[in-house]
Amino acid sequence: MNRTISLAAVLIVAGTACTKVIDGFDGFKWGASRTEIVEVRGAPNNVYDTIAVWSAPAGESIGDHGIKTVFYYFREGCSELKESISQPCKLSAGSYVLATTSEADFEALTRTLGDKYGSYAESSETDDRKDYRTEELLAKITTTRRKWKAPDKSSVEVTKRSYDRDFSDSLLRQNYHQGIFAIGVTYTSAYANEAGEKKVGIKTKSF
Repeated sequence: MNRTISLAAVLIVAGTACTKVIDGFDGFKWGASRTEIVEVRGAPNNVYDTIAVWSAPAGESIGDHGIKTVFYYFREGCSELKESISQPCKLSAGSYVLATTSEADFEALTRTLGDKYGSYAESSETDDRKDYRTEELLAKITTTRRKWKAPDKSSVEVTKRSYDRDFSDSLLRQNYHQGIFAIGVTYTSAYANEAGEKKVGIKTKSF
């Protein structure tokens, strides 16, 4: 399945070109059920808590950028095992993780979104990547976010995550390199943003 998602495909222009509301993700409206999404995308590769994850098929892209992974986030109360009337799974946010990790991709996505939304708010935070057994510091992870927020509090943001050095993880038996290791674009409903303001740490950005 080859799919190309337009960066502007989830916008509704109401009144003037400056009033944009983000009404969904990946072709689905906010509140769409997990069952409905599975009918289109097939069974997810992983489901944990209120998150469903798909590996993107070859050829799937957002704009000119190839996609590696797609995350769907559902409202709290969603059953991990089986959606039901008492435990519905309603779409509240979603992320595309790019197949490439260059600074050029990050800047190109910023320009494309900026053409649609104007100025953005940038934030960054730094976390420690530690050895799981020894607690030894392996690297610093810097997360940089550029976020555009709509009048109704729905939002879209482009994010990059970077290591500050090369390092090896003996437990995972993997080597990692300095620089960007993940770039993603996240669409978030007004509901999820408001819930996040009330409850710090809401699961809407996991890549």
